[in-house]
Amino acid sequence: MCHPRISWATLLLPALFAVSVSAQIQNPITAAKEAYKKARQQQQAQQQQARGQQTQGQQTPAQPPQVQPAEGGPPLGPVPQVAAEPWTPPADKGTDSAPVALDPSKMPDMVGVRLGMTPLEALQILRRQYPRDRFQEMPVSMGLSMKADYGFNILSPDALGTPDAYLSFTAPPNKQLVWRINRFTRNMHVNYDTLLAALRQKYGKETASLGNGGHPAADESQIAELFWIFDERGRRVSLPPKAAFPGFGTIWECFSEQSNPQPIMPVSDSDVNKHPRAPWCDSIVAIHISFNPAPIVETSVTEMVDWPLARRTAQAYVAWQSDLAQKAGKADLEKSKQAKPSF
Repeated sequence: MCHPRISWATLLLPALFAVSVSAQIQNPITAAKEAYKKARQQQQAQQQQARGQQTQGQQTPAQPPQVQPAEGGPPLGPVPQVAAEPWTPPADKGTDSAPVALDPSKMPDMVGVRLGMTPLEALQILRRQYPRDRFQEMPVSMGLSMKADYGFNILSPDALGTPDAYLSFTAPPNKQLVWRINRFTRNMHVNYDTLLAALRQKYGKETASLGNGGHPAADESQIAELFWIFDERGRRVSLPPKAAFPGFGTIWECFSEQSNPQPIMPVSDSDVNKHPRAPWCDSIVAIHISFNPAPIVETSVTEMVDWPLARRTAQAYVAWQSDLAQKAGKADLEKSKQAKPSF
């Protein structure tokens, strides 16, 4: 979603190049005076031509905005008017993307849990929210005596262990952080309009809304999916044109493939490139809330996710594992040099 921008460097480059060439053959002060005189003459000629057109009853065409020259310098002339180009999906920059120092305090929250928090911070909040629940740790072996969890299941105390929430953590070697949380609410028994008002009071006006199945809602009473979109600095992000969603034509394309809400630790491209047709989806921080558009709402499902964080940490994990493999290979090669074969 990049639009062409005209920088001062672009405007000044031709003038600086001309001054550089001219300075080789004449005095710089004389060159500046002549350049100013020539520009002034051109400006006067344009004004005379414009007055002549007005005298003939013709409307003077609108002039582009003028760039203010540097103090003491000649006028730089009008800014070229550049037409906006059609939107194209952003290129996948991979590890070249500028790193973001996440500040969880600037991110939206779900019952107090914010993306970018440490696992301990998030678990402390959820233990206060669900004091009777069972917290099921999901450990993963990283080797080298490193302990890590790819997430937690927060299970209700009923006989079935019905999930109340799932926490997903990023991968080592960097400090593990919360990159996704899924939460399920049941037995709310809340009025539909009251629910909408409460969500908008907490998160602001939604970025987008849809009806059941990801289809456009006929009216507000049919809203079943709400979406709030942010960047990693907590700023609201607008929806791109429909061309960003070649499959569904709506933001539903960003969530239709997320069928498994259970904890996952992104450690490869297959874990993070979930939207091959809509790469914009992998660049956002999002809150997605689903419920049944009935007069009284009993249940809802909320997902909060930071896809850029998942991508960065997965790439760091792949690079880390590759480095470990190379070091192990070198160590094995050196060990083989010490071996004394016998025949």
